Amino acid sequence: MSGSQYSLRGSKRRGNLRSVKDDLDLFKLKVDLLIPAVLESQITTSNVSGINPKIIIEAANGPITPEADAILNEKGVFIVPDILANAGGVAVSYFNGCRICSQCSGKRKT
Repeated sequence: MSGSQYSLRGSKRRGNLRSVKDDLDLFKLKVDLLIPAVLESQITTSNVSGINPKIIIEAANGPITPEADAILNEKGVFIVPDILANAGGVAVSYFNGCRICSQCSGKRKT
């Protein structure tokens, strides 16, 4: 398989990345698993009609608008919410903030 093609092991879905012209075209690819991982509100009512994965894992904070979420639920798409999918990153950010605050105050917290 060339570098411009994609597939998942065990999946019957196949595709060709040459058809991708911009970032929003990636959502239209026929995939089993979609992981929006960068921006908030990436999946909206304006682009949800072309999105058909079996599972979406919200790695970004709030990548699906509430209206688009309702449409995906009607389609039967299983969504792992951001609060579960990226909770580790939130916890690490919190503890890093605590560490920085304790260094700034000159006192060490135990």
